[in-house]
Amino acid sequence: MKLELLGMEINIWGLYCAIGALCSFAAIWAVCAGQEMKKNSAPVLGLTSIVLGIACSRLLYCLFTTIVQVRIPFSAWISITDGGWSMTGMVIGVMLAGWISAKITGEKPIKMLDAVSVALPLMIAAERIGERSLQGFFEEAGEKFNLSREVAGSGFMTVVNQDKNYLATYMIAAVLAMVLFLILVFSLLDRKRRDGDIWIRFLMLCGAFGVIAESLRYDDYLVYSFVRIQQVLYALMLFAGVILSGRKIAARDKRICRAAMIAMIPMIIECVGLEFSLDRSDANKVILHLVMAGAVAIPVIQGFVLLRRKKADDEDGVPEGTGSMKAVFLVSVVISVAEVAAMAAEITRIHSWKDPFLLLSIIPAVFLMLIHSLMMIIYKSKEK
Repeated sequence: MKLELLGMEINIWGLYCAIGALCSFAAIWAVCAGQEMKKNSAPVLGLTSIVLGIACSRLLYCLFTTIVQVRIPFSAWISITDGGWSMTGMVIGVMLAGWISAKITGEKPIKMLDAVSVALPLMIAAERIGERSLQGFFEEAGEKFNLSREVAGSGFMTVVNQDKNYLATYMIAAVLAMVLFLILVFSLLDRKRRDGDIWIRFLMLCGAFGVIAESLRYDDYLVYSFVRIQQVLYALMLFAGVILSGRKIAARDKRICRAAMIAMIPMIIECVGLEFSLDRSDANKVILHLVMAGAVAIPVIQGFVLLRRKKADDEDGVPEGTGSMKAVFLVSVVISVAEVAAMAAEITRIHSWKDPFLLLSIIPAVFLMLIHSLMMIIYKSKEK
């Protein structure tokens, strides 16, 4: 979709991206000024982020398409009007820009990464909202592209394709991006936070939100066989965030770190099972997506608590009390129990106890319930 302005044709999606870039640049400037970083930090970081974000977004899309699907001539790699882009490629490029900008300006890399982490959700939200202008392309394609299940009624969160209403996945992704932005802004206001906390929280939350948003997609964009490449990259972001959140306290309390790492394995298996179930079972799709949200919430909760314990260790020199750890494992148990109950009820409803994909979803949740119950008992005994 294009807009006529002063005799020129303007691509509306590109206009949204430009607005997102300007908002992100303003956020970087505000964070750098608020953190009293070096004077040239904001312009260097902003310009480098825009250049590398665009380059890496296009690069990842072209590499994947050339290797897996069809060869894209190198001359077309630099085209900004044809082909596609990768959101995770943009995130990787902006993170790389933070490290390079730190080398150029002499600022701490971790502070640069904090700054771009606050700005990135604005760019993601603007791009996702702009995807609504591509609705004409969706209709011409004759298939569900970036659309999830069919829904009744129409509205801001739906899109029409072949006279049917579908949930607009990109609008949900935009809402999640704005939620992420607000969380990071409030985290930025915490005077007791440490450098790098914002970046780690971004990795965990962006990874978790990305896994869910990609799960809602029913198209074949950047998909190899049954694997959504961007969903895998988001999962790796979540995993990296959890590892970084516990790195500083691993020597003092290995059990919580090991529990968080172990929890990632069944969480991944559970999400894989849920992805297969979404495509190949008659289970309620809303229930399956809610269960997936619960699965990714567990490592995020544990990662946030690890950051809190690291801060307490840095300030007091001693680990925080065991009460908070018992509480976080209790929350994890409650989430796992809810997942198991929801899956069991759904399997019973459709009489599919022999469905391997549904079982692949429920067994890891049972394992998580057991391991978190054990950890809760251990921390309860430590209190005594």
